[in-house]
Amino acid sequence: MFGKKGLHVVQAAANRLPASFNSDATPLISSSMMIEAKSSAFPSGLEGRARALFLSPAPGGGQAQQGGNWGSSGNNWRSMVHEMGHELSLCHEPNCETMQSPLHASLINYDYSGQFNGDPDKIQFSRGVFSNIRLNERDLNERLPYGEDELSFLANSPHFYPIRSLGENVTSVDFNRNGVHGERGVVADINTGTYHGVGRQFNQYELGYTYSAPALATLDEKIAILQTSVPGIESSRYFGEDNTLEDPSLKLTIYSGSSPTSDSTLSTTDVARSGTNISGNATMAAFGNDLVIAAPSASRILIWTYRVSEDGRTIRRIASSYQDSEPGEIDLVSTTEGRNAYLLRWNQSNLLTYVNEVSVSATGAVNFGGWVPIMKQDGTPLKSAFPISGFWNEQAN
Repeated sequence: MFGKKGLHVVQAAANRLPASFNSDATPLISSSMMIEAKSSAFPSGLEGRARALFLSPAPGGGQAQQGGNWGSSGNNWRSMVHEMGHELSLCHEPNCETMQSPLHASLINYDYSGQFNGDPDKIQFSRGVFSNIRLNERDLNERLPYGEDELSFLANSPHFYPIRSLGENVTSVDFNRNGVHGERGVVADINTGTYHGVGRQFNQYELGYTYSAPALATLDEKIAILQTSVPGIESSRYFGEDNTLEDPSLKLTIYSGSSPTSDSTLSTTDVARSGTNISGNATMAAFGNDLVIAAPSASRILIWTYRVSEDGRTIRRIASSYQDSEPGEIDLVSTTEGRNAYLLRWNQSNLLTYVNEVSVSATGAVNFGGWVPIMKQDGTPLKSAFPISGFWNEQAN
């Protein structure tokens, strides 16, 4: 193999595993199972000279020790290659840094381990094309020095960023999805491509792929979760061979109790489809059994009101409207004073946050006041380099 580039694999037989491992169980997920399997199967004479992967008949995922010589995988080639990448010291994050990047176009990145550029058969290890780019969420430059073809994968799952050519080898990626291309100094969350775990244990319930942060609200003994998902990439089918990606939707789900699991789902509905042109994180607040959902777009704030039955098994849209507005991140803050709330809007261009006092009628209609800037005690406008969220303090009012 002298003089040839690439990874060359030489297969070697492992020891036979005990009968206790001969089942259709999911891949090894606990450290104790991994240790037990390795002690039984890994030939002692190959320690330090070989790496191994325990394969399960099930089609799920797996795990492997970073830079180690032993791991496990479900019976699908995407998972196998992913876990072997970990054994070769590859990390989910680029260069094993602490922050994920949508430019880390590698199957070791969860964003692209099931597909790349919308095609499940085109997953790849990173070619290092973007290795010199450092993305700072507090100071993003939407103008990247690459051709539109090189960045076209960002317009597909899981990020769906709007992209636009600005000239030869210059492409804009609208990281904050406000419809304005080529901005500098952008503040945006760019780590929203993979699963979000909700519940007392991480990944107790997998919400699915998302390009907007989840929003939560409580309704008596029920919890409501609003999230943007792409049907076809649920956890049970994540590595399947027949995945069909559909348009993303803003989905509302009602769960019983305070710790959502797949078994506690009461009802679910699509609030909006991808054509709605939502440009930022949605927000949600509860008023009795009514849920008011607000989402920003390029020129207005979209509003929906849903009524949830007492048992949580029925969700019905009872009103929808919009409020003309400049683009910006928003937050809906409910109060303890009847069906009143405050809608906050952060303007990225002038760093001001505006507030609009709203009320929700018994029919679900949302009535707006006027936008006014939030002022500090000295009478000057409050400025923030980041979007502002709020909560209702009943004592301070």
